[in-house]
Amino acid sequence: MEIRPAKSSWQRSVAGSLKSGPRARIPAHPGGGPPLAPSHATPRVGKCPGMRRSWTITHWLAATFLVAMITSGVAVGLILSAQMNNSVLTLARQQAQGTAHQVFQNVYGAMRRGTAHDEIPEIMARLNATALEDGSVRLVRGPAVAAQYGPRAGAADANVEDPLVRRVLETGEDPSVQRDGRVRHLFPLVLDTECTACHAGVVGETVNGLVDIDLPLSGLRQPLTLVTDTAFLVFMGTLALIFVVLFVTVRTLIVHPIRTLSDTMTRLSANPGRGPSLNASTFRTRELRNLATRFTTLMTRVADQRSALEDHARALTAAKDAAEAARIQADAANMAKSHFLASMSHELRTPLNAVMGFSEILRDEIYGPLGSARYREYATDILNSGQHLRDLVDDLLDLARIEAGSFEIRPEPLTLATEVPACLALFRERAAAGGLTLSHDCPDTLPPLRADPRAFRQILFNLVSNAVKYTPDGGHIAIVARATATQITLAVRDTGIGIPPQFHDLVFAAYGQVINVETRDMEGTGLGLSLVMALMQRHGGTVTLDSAPNAGSTFTVIFPRSTRNDDTHDDTHDQGDTAPRHTPVEV
Repeated sequence: MEIRPAKSSWQRSVAGSLKSGPRARIPAHPGGGPPLAPSHATPRVGKCPGMRRSWTITHWLAATFLVAMITSGVAVGLILSAQMNNSVLTLARQQAQGTAHQVFQNVYGAMRRGTAHDEIPEIMARLNATALEDGSVRLVRGPAVAAQYGPRAGAADANVEDPLVRRVLETGEDPSVQRDGRVRHLFPLVLDTECTACHAGVVGETVNGLVDIDLPLSGLRQPLTLVTDTAFLVFMGTLALIFVVLFVTVRTLIVHPIRTLSDTMTRLSANPGRGPSLNASTFRTRELRNLATRFTTLMTRVADQRSALEDHARALTAAKDAAEAARIQADAANMAKSHFLASMSHELRTPLNAVMGFSEILRDEIYGPLGSARYREYATDILNSGQHLRDLVDDLLDLARIEAGSFEIRPEPLTLATEVPACLALFRERAAAGGLTLSHDCPDTLPPLRADPRAFRQILFNLVSNAVKYTPDGGHIAIVARATATQITLAVRDTGIGIPPQFHDLVFAAYGQVINVETRDMEGTGLGLSLVMALMQRHGGTVTLDSAPNAGSTFTVIFPRSTRNDDTHDDTHDQGDTAPRHTPVEV
């Protein structure tokens, strides 16, 4: 069984500190105010209102040292307590062994002298009186010896009901048992060679009796307790001194420099410009000194970069103002150009109409024959050139109106199955001259398209004209119309020379043309597709292009399908992506 000694002074102090730590009452304020906050309360750090309460390094360091001291004290106390118990048991066993050996020698000496009957009671009384303080020693005879010699003063007969006594007599062991602050040692008396004349048994194996010694542990523990208490107090004092030295050192070499760095950063945040710098020589540790040096260098670079960014921001602001002024001037110039083109277009149409009218009179010989066929050919050339110039003037006028915002559209229901063939009929002669095939795929079931009639015909005319112009002999041009629940699309496909992807945006720009070896000799001002894009935007639609060199081009105009489109047409007429219901018609 384990020794459970009474608590020493250092054990009581440690236990008291542990009990009074978390549950200790908060002392009242000396001035009678509210109770003081406990030492482990969370302090307020910093001045940021959004920052949660947290401990400083000093608080964490103090708490760590306190926990370390308490933990070390408890650990050392437990170790000293266990060591003291072992030492007490060892001393008690040694004292019991010495007493048992003394009993053995005295009893065997009396037996050799033949005076055992008279000396054994005296020996046991003397040992109980002088050798053991507050202890007792008994000489217990085994059953065989008790039966052989009968009752004997100073010796007790073995109680075989006692398990320890029976164990010693049977095995010859010498057990020790601790209970209630006392320890009981039983030492066997084994048969010796000199005893064989009086006792039967096997030498070295037969147990004829035992010495039962009972000792108190208090007498042995008191001097050891004084030693352990002194050692514990010295250890705790030394540990406290080490912790205090470490605390002061850490606070001086680490906490104070970090606080200085924090204060400097706070001042810098309040004044982002060139603020105070850190004096690295005031930091005693190499790491913090390097940190201060690098922090000062970083702040210098940040200030320089901030100054450069401010200069750059001012330059950007000035450039933005200049660009805005230039944009305003460009808008004004563009508006003036649009008004100029509109007025000039009107001025050009009057003499142009006169030229076209008189050339037509000459061609038709209304007032008599001209005499030579060449005159009629010249008149026809003048009329064709005038019509071409008129179309150009009309395009310029429409584009100027759109840019000026004065172009108005008047949507009307249009039947694509009628409008598309009518447009292709205008290009029949030009297509036949170039060996081109024209076709269209416009089912009769398509819903009506709400668009400005003149604008729609101009859109379709420009797209087909562009396809005819850039499709080589023997090519094919097709118009495919489809409708979905939200839009109506009209695709103009050709097998022409195609347009590289990088020039797709250029073809829709005003006066923009893709000029290469195959197109540089072709006529055109670059207004057709830009006018198509402008007119589609006025209708709320758009134009897409799918083309590649030598792979033809597909221009797709997409009109939004308003609810008014369905007023005159049933929903079952929507085609979506379904196949057409009739064969494409070639014109």
